[in-house]
Amino acid sequence: MNRKKVIIGLLVVLLPVLAFGQGWVWEGADSSEALVIRYVGGNTATATVAAAGLTLADGDASSTVTFTNATMSIDTLIATASAITNAAGKKVFQVSKWMALGSDVVSNQFITATNVIKKKQSVAVCKWDTSTVLHYDVMGSWNNLGTVLNTVEGGRTINRIAGDVTGTGNVTLRVYADDDVVYQKAVVSPTYALPAADNGTNITTNTAVNAVYLNEELGIRVKTGDRTWIRALRATTATTGGIGIETQ
Repeated sequence: MNRKKVIIGLLVVLLPVLAFGQGWVWEGADSSEALVIRYVGGNTATATVAAAGLTLADGDASSTVTFTNATMSIDTLIATASAITNAAGKKVFQVSKWMALGSDVVSNQFITATNVIKKKQSVAVCKWDTSTVLHYDVMGSWNNLGTVLNTVEGGRTINRIAGDVTGTGNVTLRVYADDDVVYQKAVVSPTYALPAADNGTNITTNTAVNAVYLNEELGIRVKTGDRTWIRALRATTATTGGIGIETQ
């Protein structure tokens, strides 16, 4: 048999497997972005994130969206940032939700950072400060941030959610399609365990265990066009650790 034909035949069989095989995505604490910003101007832009506001700069022109109060929402931030114009009066920033709900508040919620956005590039920005917002987030949909804003790829299945969501208090795990809940689970924390050693009395005080390790088998299909993402929210504190998904 012709060796070239054999190789081509193997590639035809393997390419779908390589393209749609299982994958693992992990987001640690302080690393999940709330927004995606696409820049359509002709310069190189920056998006500077601070506790009190988001500054978008196009060349020498810049504007700041000030987080005016403790209840200012993601939806309000997006609307305000999308209306920013450059020195020529043109709107050059297209802003969209990523790992966020429209109702999420933004004041003092983000990690300080400066992001460079090149012409016709989209960049995920505004990383949640885990110890402040008390949630861990990971994206279950994929898009090409470099070319198309918020054109989400479907045709995948979220097989498993796993993670070490370090902190205290109950955990609420939710899977969202855009802002709609498609799966929810509550985990009570702390649990209690017998102490490692006998205290020498007739009364034993159980030890509180705050650790919550997620390992959920789901099989949730990601629909074309949906922004499917996962959030694990702790009731009292959140510190280190993270959350991940296995997809197929």
